[in-house]
Amino acid sequence: MSISVDELDSKGDKPSDTEVPSIDLDESNIMTLRNLVGTLLARETIAHVMLVVSASVVIHTLTRIGILSLDTAAVIFISLSAAYSLTAVAAQHESIGRMIRASPVTGGTRVLTAVAGSLLMPIIIAGVIAGTILASISGDGVLSTVGTMHVFPWLLAIMFCVWSLMQAAAFRVPAETMTVKLAPLKVGTNGFDSIRFRRRVTIIIVITATILHILFFSIKPWIDPTKESPSWFQAVIMGPEGAFPFSGLAFVITCGIITDLVLRRQTGRLNELGSHKSGQRRALVWSIIVLGFVAWHLFSFHRKFILGSDDIIEIAEEVILMIITVLSAMWALSNRAKGDMHLFTPMNAVFWATAFAYGYAGSISIISNGLLGGELNPIQALGMGHLVTAIGLCAVHASGIDRFRIQMDECSTTRS
Repeated sequence: MSISVDELDSKGDKPSDTEVPSIDLDESNIMTLRNLVGTLLARETIAHVMLVVSASVVIHTLTRIGILSLDTAAVIFISLSAAYSLTAVAAQHESIGRMIRASPVTGGTRVLTAVAGSLLMPIIIAGVIAGTILASISGDGVLSTVGTMHVFPWLLAIMFCVWSLMQAAAFRVPAETMTVKLAPLKVGTNGFDSIRFRRRVTIIIVITATILHILFFSIKPWIDPTKESPSWFQAVIMGPEGAFPFSGLAFVITCGIITDLVLRRQTGRLNELGSHKSGQRRALVWSIIVLGFVAWHLFSFHRKFILGSDDIIEIAEEVILMIITVLSAMWALSNRAKGDMHLFTPMNAVFWATAFAYGYAGSISIISNGLLGGELNPIQALGMGHLVTAIGLCAVHASGIDRFRIQMDECSTTRS
């Protein structure tokens, strides 16, 4: 039997027959977050994860020092991403699955043999794709015009916006799940003051932005002992040396203004949602989660472009965000699978994740290596992505409010 999250009351009991179902999910078709993390870190497939990290660094470095052209680097990244996408589709077949997974051997040279064997298939596919494309776009190739127009580097650059927007879209599923758990469905009417609600959320986001600023300057001296810990006034109001005056205050105010504008544009929807008994709490929880994540991404953009931060904090943050994005995207896509045709399953999740990672890493590498007419620091290229993601999250917030509003209206109509 399958029931949706909204069909459970706060105690986890099954609702009455008058309860309105939303989206049915068959438990047998759901890949849990625990399953997903387990398969990404499985010993049999960890070599593929290690390869994407090492290969991306090597390709980026060779492009940076001029050994590889932007076109060649872009073709390699695209070929690796395409190869792992094909591998993910084929991984559901038992015979192919055995080929691309390292056998659980004890040690010695057999381990290296097993690892090399598991990587062989996607590498060969990528080599064939890359060789075919490079031969086609060379001076005498049938697609030489494509090469002169630098189509493949620009394709990856465009995909960078797609990856950034995907971070926003992928965050919707875990955010909705958390909102439903923290604000269980209750049928009934309720008074709602949109102005008071908007003020309350804005204050919470402003406090969040302030805390982010203080934490950053508190942690930074631990990582770099040469940096002096600034006073709270400098951390919150002025910003670090080298930044424009009152940069900290400007960031906090910007977060507050954006939050107010996002909520103000949705006043009508919020009034409808807040009129339901549990609607106001859902709107509050949803807004804090999503708009809080917007503040995080805006702070990342602020640090990379305004504060000029380029240390290990940025690298650690990007790793965390990449993990969140991949897990959220795979979780959402796998749980949408219906019937017997599962495109995203625990059997091939690691290969889809690797395909996404090659595309994302390639986009960053191409942009930061001079495609836009000058060399950007890779950290600054990532900062541009954070700004795009923040914009996408504002759209996700609006769609979530509308989704909850429709659910509440349907439930009230059925009950009446």
